[in-house]
Amino acid sequence: MQPHRGIISFLMFVLFLMFLSSDARAQVWSGPPGPDLKAPKQKGSIADLPKAPEVFTGKLIRVMAIGGETTGWALDLDKPLQIEGKKLNRITVDPAEWAMDDFANKRVKIKGILGKRCGVELGEYWVLMVVGQPQLYPDQ
Repeated sequence: MQPHRGIISFLMFVLFLMFLSSDARAQVWSGPPGPDLKAPKQKGSIADLPKAPEVFTGKLIRVMAIGGETTGWALDLDKPLQIEGKKLNRITVDPAEWAMDDFANKRVKIKGILGKRCGVELGEYWVLMVVGQPQLYPDQ
């Protein structure tokens, strides 16, 4: 039994030395690699879109989802929104610091910036990030 312990200990020592000299150890100790500043931007990416606020109108509603991939608010749009070849009738709303409870289930006008988020269950989805206090919008 003794010779086997010696061989196992020797192999474990060799594996430990291999780990110390590998790139995996360097990444663990130095943290994740930083951004590649020389990489060119892809044309047509989200980063190239203007980040100017837009105004959206619709009915502000509460939403809930198991798993937590929601901000708790959505806007049922008056006019469907065409983005990347998809027609959206509802968009998730990120209220930021704005209180939305007074506007629940009412027609509102919201000024915000469209952005993308990525979730485990939903994948990529669009979010309206509110940049101003929502306003009631009269029915027509």
